[in-house]
Amino acid sequence: MKHLFILFFLLTTNAFAQGPLGDYAVVKDKDGYVNIRAKENVKSKIVGTLPNNTLVYGFFDKEFNPTNWIEVDKGYVHQSRLKKIFDFRAIEGKVQGNSVVYDDKDVKVTITKQKFDKTKHKIIIKKHKYYEELIIDGKIPQGAAFIPENHYKSIIVTMKGKNVSIPKSP
Repeated sequence: MKHLFILFFLLTTNAFAQGPLGDYAVVKDKDGYVNIRAKENVKSKIVGTLPNNTLVYGFFDKEFNPTNWIEVDKGYVHQSRLKKIFDFRAIEGKVQGNSVVYDDKDVKVTITKQKFDKTKHKIIIKKHKYYEELIIDGKIPQGAAFIPENHYKSIIVTMKGKNVSIPKSP
């Protein structure tokens, strides 16, 4: 599910990439990784590393963060080693029937939807004192309080002519 969320996030418009509380960014370093420092200092102890293309969230705004260091899980990463999602070129999606296709040089993503068939799923509506909880196949759907009309049939990612496997959510 985490992979699907990240994929969806990266394919949507740049408006989502820069929020009022911070920005999402991707590690981009010529060495293929970036060092995580214990403190906001290049001489500070290295407490970990992040590989290229790792998604991070941080405060890039000088008002909230006057330094060039962005706080990550275990420490700090220098801002020059990160590329904000907002700075990536947006890829326009093309609707083709029940699918949306994002196609760019070496990457093509096809997301296809289909009607949600209630007969193929175990649906429980759990009543609480002030609300009802929807449970589909033992999972609580995020962002939905009703039985969906559609759902994803497939997500196909092709990079440089090769299909990339996207694991199903557990």
